[in-house]
Amino acid sequence: MGNGIPLNIGDCDGLQEALLHVISEVQSVHPQRVIQANIADLQGVKGDRDRLAQLLSNLVANAIHHGSQDGPVEVAARIEHDHFKLTVKNAGQISEQALPRLFQPYSRPATHTPQAGLGLGLYIVEQIALAHGGELSVSTSEQHGTVFSFSLPTL
Repeated sequence: MGNGIPLNIGDCDGLQEALLHVISEVQSVHPQRVIQANIADLQGVKGDRDRLAQLLSNLVANAIHHGSQDGPVEVAARIEHDHFKLTVKNAGQISEQALPRLFQPYSRPATHTPQAGLGLGLYIVEQIALAHGGELSVSTSEQHGTVFSFSLPTL
């Protein structure tokens, strides 16, 4: 599956704990932000546990930095219809102009602040998703905020 990102594919034993640890770490860096997590038992997932945790870390950090400071960041992970599904939602909206460049390296919103980083987070997320043979999507609206979704067959 490669795609430039090296993977250590195997049974993702401990994936639930790894994802909860990522959320705990991000929460400790941003104690003023509310992160709501619903991480189910994730038996049967095959992939690179560390890279999947990195994918989540980048999505949550992105949601915190670019979403509304008032609303929570919602994280959900579950097995549904033979797929591992991971979603990260915030109350922010992505402009239509930014959507085509969202996953390009060094892409940052026009209103970025110095702590916004290099603009590689979502590019890395996409590369990890592609390397796993998974699907990554984003939906955004003023009413519902922004939701990043990752899906991977459990095989």
